[in-house]
Amino acid sequence: LSALIAFKFALAGWGGGPGARSLMPRIAARRAVQRRVSTSPRGSGGRNGPDDVAASSGPGGGQCRKSRRVTDVVREPFREHEVYPWVTVPAEQAGCDLEAEDVVERCGVREDALCTYIDREIKIEQDVLSLPWAILSVVLYALMMLHHERLSWHNSVNAAFAFHIRENANFGFTAPGNMGHMSYEEIIRPSSFYSWMSKGFVPLAGTFTLPRSEDSHIVPQHPPAGDITKVLQHHRRIGPIKVAQSHVQDTECVNRDLEAKFGIRCSSSKGIDLNLQPTQWQVAQANFDEVTSKTQWLNSNLSSNLQKIREMERNLWIDSLTEHVKVSMLTYSAEGDMLYMTNMHVLYARSGGTWSLLTHRAAHMQPYATASPYIGALFYFQVTILFVYEFRELCLHSRRQGGHLKGLRAYVGIWNVVDWTFILMSYIYLAVWIRRVLLVQDVQDRLLSLPPEAGTCLEDCALFFAPVFQEIDDLGDLAHNMQVLSSICCFVILLRCFKAFAAQPRLALVTATLRQAAGDVSHYLIVFLAIFWSFAVMSVSLFGRELETFSTVDRAFPTLFIALLGEYDYDELDVAGRAFTFVFFFGFLGVLQLVMLSMLIGVIIDHYVEVKERATQSEPIWSDAFNILRRAWQNHQKSRVCLTKIRAQLSKECQVVMSVDAMLDRVPGLKDKQARRLLMGAVNHWRARHREPVDVSHLREFVWDVVHTLKPYVPESEQVARLSTASAADLAADRAAAEAAVEGQSSA
Repeated sequence: LSALIAFKFALAGWGGGPGARSLMPRIAARRAVQRRVSTSPRGSGGRNGPDDVAASSGPGGGQCRKSRRVTDVVREPFREHEVYPWVTVPAEQAGCDLEAEDVVERCGVREDALCTYIDREIKIEQDVLSLPWAILSVVLYALMMLHHERLSWHNSVNAAFAFHIRENANFGFTAPGNMGHMSYEEIIRPSSFYSWMSKGFVPLAGTFTLPRSEDSHIVPQHPPAGDITKVLQHHRRIGPIKVAQSHVQDTECVNRDLEAKFGIRCSSSKGIDLNLQPTQWQVAQANFDEVTSKTQWLNSNLSSNLQKIREMERNLWIDSLTEHVKVSMLTYSAEGDMLYMTNMHVLYARSGGTWSLLTHRAAHMQPYATASPYIGALFYFQVTILFVYEFRELCLHSRRQGGHLKGLRAYVGIWNVVDWTFILMSYIYLAVWIRRVLLVQDVQDRLLSLPPEAGTCLEDCALFFAPVFQEIDDLGDLAHNMQVLSSICCFVILLRCFKAFAAQPRLALVTATLRQAAGDVSHYLIVFLAIFWSFAVMSVSLFGRELETFSTVDRAFPTLFIALLGEYDYDELDVAGRAFTFVFFFGFLGVLQLVMLSMLIGVIIDHYVEVKERATQSEPIWSDAFNILRRAWQNHQKSRVCLTKIRAQLSKECQVVMSVDAMLDRVPGLKDKQARRLLMGAVNHWRARHREPVDVSHLREFVWDVVHTLKPYVPESEQVARLSTASAADLAADRAAAEAAVEGQSSA
């Protein structure tokens, strides 16, 4: 059967139409045409006057003359070719596959098809050239961000302070030992906070006595005056310790009767929700509405600090309105040239819980001490070049379309939006960075202008250091905004890389697969999210009272998604009962993991196979790179004309058929070899876009046609006889079903 199909394609071609019933007459006619063409003089038809095919132009164009010798041999009417509408052939050959060289030599190419091909080549060249620029953007941006932020140093210092405070700032001592059994994480009541401050944190905030080993008989000695403010050996505490608090706001109780009966006051939080344990990010970015009348400053005198803490406890400094207590300490590291502010937060929830967390703020005092200015200059030089190029392209579209609005509509595309987003985000990042550098300079100027008596301040510490602490807080907020902005910029740069990948089918496997599968995946996600939402609500109902990770739907969503990937603690879910846990857990994994995720993988793989099959038929990336280098070298030698200049001489609205001679006359300086190469590429591109795939019902009819035509020349066999005796009713039914399917798709 395969041999018969190959014989059919090789000798006669196949148009796929329902009227193709006779094979041998078409073979004979085609051979006769080829014989007449091969024996005819070369110049009889000219470039646009072929013997076997003819071309018809669109409105306003000429028409290739039909050879009378062809009509003498094949007495059939001429019609348009099914793939090339500007080519006329005998009706029986309308579906035959024509060689691109024959189409170019004998008929030419329609001008709009040539413009489409040249536009595609220009776009591919631009996108391939943008690939190294996109990769360079990733490298330069990564180097610039790492030099600006110095994240490894920040992480090391934050971990050192967190470990130091957690392990050494202890309270709950047992006499006669010198080790406390409770840390800041165990602060529950106000009395615990005062104990932690007097026994743990304040003595740890400075080197008031030289450390000794265990069971040492050395008399405790006081360090030199300059070492009192030393923390962690290499950090110097700057200024006093700030202790501040914020209050809740009074609200009306829901149950007025019980409020009046028991004399209860109701209040609500001004900032974050404290009913569940907050994260460090939430606490660091929360609005801290400081009650300035209750702010306390603890200087370098240990005895006066301890006395002040006792007065705070005696005066009920923490009362029923206190919601957030923040203890701040400012230190400086000379080796890293970093100014740090360590904040210890104690949060009192209205539900009765107490949360204790540590947060950190950092500022690089001289951010341009490294090579980051040069890397940043290179990055923004590239961004500026991209901005000029995109703006120039926008103006060019406006000039071509004859108006700014029309030009904008023609210019706007998904990848142009990505480029402009990248430009905008880059310049916003630059503006925020300049603001951050200026604020750091203000902090440094303020620290340098402090008088000598500021280090030993007692009651007037707020006058000297309150602006410094506030500016460090602002710097922390600005640094967090830059972190978010930096991550968005990284994502946009990644999208620019995918833009460059889209120019090459073998590099665009991921994006092309997702784009082709978008419809099926969208419908799949509707079903998936409906099932996932139901299980999330079910988990909140079953486990929300006992497990914090299932206490709300927004917390249950990521927990279930992580469980879907295989990370879960089955024993933790036993709080709802083993029977309910078994039904829920295995139902969730069985439906979503074993069924739904497998279906998603199948949907994507199905489209991936199609995309990969098309991609393997395209040229590899090094072929495109070779073509670009070849064009650049030929442009340097002035042996070819740039594609943009050729495109400027053509119009996509015109449907005149262009031959090689016509292109040479239209484009000044164009060589014959380049013109033929462009026309050949346009024909191949047109055929790849407009040739219809073979339908299964037509293929069955085609096989039936082959068998009946070659039956007299092939020995009879049981299988061939069975195929040849296929009933005409079955074929007619198949044809009717295929036509009905086509009509259904057209109406849809």
